[in-house]
Amino acid sequence: MRFDYKVTDNTNIYLRLAREGESDDNPYGIWWGPSAFELPSHVVGENLGRSAAANITSVLSPTMTNEIVISGSKLQLNYDYSDPSKVSKSALGVENLELPWGDMVQTPYASVALINGWANGAGNMWQPGGLPLFAINDSYSATDTLSKIYNNHTLKFGGLIERATKFQNLDSNAEGRFEFENDQARGTGRTCIQDESTTFCKVRWFLRVSSSSGILKGLGKTLGRFAQR
Repeated sequence: MRFDYKVTDNTNIYLRLAREGESDDNPYGIWWGPSAFELPSHVVGENLGRSAAANITSVLSPTMTNEIVISGSKLQLNYDYSDPSKVSKSALGVENLELPWGDMVQTPYASVALINGWANGAGNMWQPGGLPLFAINDSYSATDTLSKIYNNHTLKFGGLIERATKFQNLDSNAEGRFEFENDQARGTGRTCIQDESTTFCKVRWFLRVSSSSGILKGLGKTLGRFAQR
């Protein structure tokens, strides 16, 4: 959208405004689709970009003009589960799941990181942790350009002032990550627990699990013997 206004015969102003939004659905996790299976809840990105630019051009003489441009833009990227209740600790009954040294990183979500192997990822159900993720990028600038025609030449003088910022968080293992690689010590390669004698490679971050779920109770018993910090 653009608005033009003629202030005087020698001065013109225009204002340009732009806005663009998008939503993208990621059933196998964001970025490179790391999961081999569809996630319990899709990860949805809600992204919004906005910009504005104002231009003031003045004819100072038949051979000299001055142009001022002031602009600003902001891009917001936000990713989160489309249905948080399907992966929240409270909905799954694992509110008592704790990190080894306490809840250093607060997160409402249970782990969706079951790694069966890094070679081809064929058995992995994995969404990198740390959701919700966000990135906010903005830029503001002001430019002044003075142009002078001298004989057969055009001389230009000016300056630019710009301020740019970026604020974001990163993916992490805040919810924990379970790895079952069969090429690791005590790893079985199986991504399920059949009985108390079943062992698996390692569990990162999580040390204790208590739940009303039978599967997680079995997992809690196994963790007591084989979890590694």
